[in-house]
Amino acid sequence: MFEALFTLGGASQQYRLYISLLSGYHGAGDYTVNSPAGAYVYLRNYATGTLWQSLGGFLAVDDDQLSGTLDASLGFVGSGAPSTPLTVVGTWRCD
Repeated sequence: MFEALFTLGGASQQYRLYISLLSGYHGAGDYTVNSPAGAYVYLRNYATGTLWQSLGGFLAVDDDQLSGTLDASLGFVGSGAPSTPLTVVGTWRCD
């Protein structure tokens, strides 16, 4: 099992990014986001609770299992969906 939580801060907003591999985790390597044995990604606005969940993408876990890369597209959960789709792309590291 692999789980990570990151805080993302902007000028006026704060978000929580959750990465979860509840089954199929085999250590370092590449994972497909939203596949049965893959990763799931969620982004929540900390103040409002607004939630986006992953629709697809890729997660890489480096050999140290404390860093890697993420490229995921996210869809809004709920009614009154924001018109702007979200993509989370970049490197990550747990200290």
